[in-house]
Amino acid sequence: MFNVSQTGLFASFFIGMRYAKIMRQRKLSRSTSKFLAFINFFSVLGLTLGVMSLIVVMAVMSGLEGQLKDRMLNLIPHVLIQSDEAVNLPTSLLRSQTLYTESQALLQTQQDLAPVVVQGMATQVLLNELALNKYLVLGEFSDFVSDYHIVLGSALARQLNVSVGDKVRIIVPGQSRYTPFGRIPLQRLVTVQAVYQMLTNADDYMVFMPLSSVQKFTRDSPKTQRLFLSDAFALGKIFSYLEGAQFSTWREREGAFFDAVRMEKNLMSIMLSLIVAIAAFNIVAALVMLVNEKHSDIAILRSQGFSKPAVMLIFIITGLTNALKGTLLGCLLGIVVIFSMNPLLLYMDAPISLAIDGNPIPYILHVSDVAKVILGAIGLCLMATIVPSLRALKVEPSQALASE
Repeated sequence: MFNVSQTGLFASFFIGMRYAKIMRQRKLSRSTSKFLAFINFFSVLGLTLGVMSLIVVMAVMSGLEGQLKDRMLNLIPHVLIQSDEAVNLPTSLLRSQTLYTESQALLQTQQDLAPVVVQGMATQVLLNELALNKYLVLGEFSDFVSDYHIVLGSALARQLNVSVGDKVRIIVPGQSRYTPFGRIPLQRLVTVQAVYQMLTNADDYMVFMPLSSVQKFTRDSPKTQRLFLSDAFALGKIFSYLEGAQFSTWREREGAFFDAVRMEKNLMSIMLSLIVAIAAFNIVAALVMLVNEKHSDIAILRSQGFSKPAVMLIFIITGLTNALKGTLLGCLLGIVVIFSMNPLLLYMDAPISLAIDGNPIPYILHVSDVAKVILGAIGLCLMATIVPSLRALKVEPSQALASE
């Protein structure tokens, strides 16, 4: 059983810290000690770079995921329920809900014809929930000027060669009416009121009109509730409240895409974790060399009454000291890189992908991610110290002292 007295614990800690200091000294007389310091230096350096890279990549991938979530899932309905009555959900899960209608249609100009998805919503939903004003590049939007006004994406506006104030014809092929000339699809001229830019594929096909306008145009009253969740990724928590209801979620449209983003983040984290693992197990080589060099010291300690756990603890503390140094330094450098990379890229006038907020690279630094990296790196280093520490227990005091 691993049991060390309070005095033995203090002595093991003191000796372990002293050995860690010796491993950092490169100006030593013996060639073995110099090589030991060299191996230890590069193991700490590798650990520092690995932890720094892992923190930076996790922050950037989280930022990318958060940006896509904010833009794509801002426009795509989180949950659609086929009901014209409000749904009761806990306020911790539900942000708001509103009547909603959606139609497949075509937009036609003299230059081109483009398929679109028409979302019919109230003005306050567009302003408060979708924050559409934040993404406008042309025109102003505080309310629809009239029923038959439309807001469309920048890519779609370029394709159709239209701007604010221009007229476009909206055609709904799935619905028609009878005229003296026969049966023709529903169509009407509408005016472009504003143009938004999300920098996603929604710019190519997503358009917005007043709910009342779509209702009059299609001659159909909306019978769908659109739910805005507090966290779009927390779908699993709402299913129990929707039993028996007919509903659809955003995962049916974009679930595969976000799964691919999450998988990419996990794969990048695993690959960079291997760098941390290699650096951590380089500590094994340094500690094994230290054990071989300190045979006589181990023998003397054992002859003075040091228990095996106390001797083992010396080398665990030595390895963890270097691990803490590399991990904390890598964590600090990673945070510095994250908060300085965008100002540096802007100063160098080398934006990688300039976003709407003006930052070349999106990032979100989660404290939980940093904690996972720190605990993971220290855990790997702790496992790496076990083998050299067990090797120290095999030193026989009589044989080691006789060979000196």
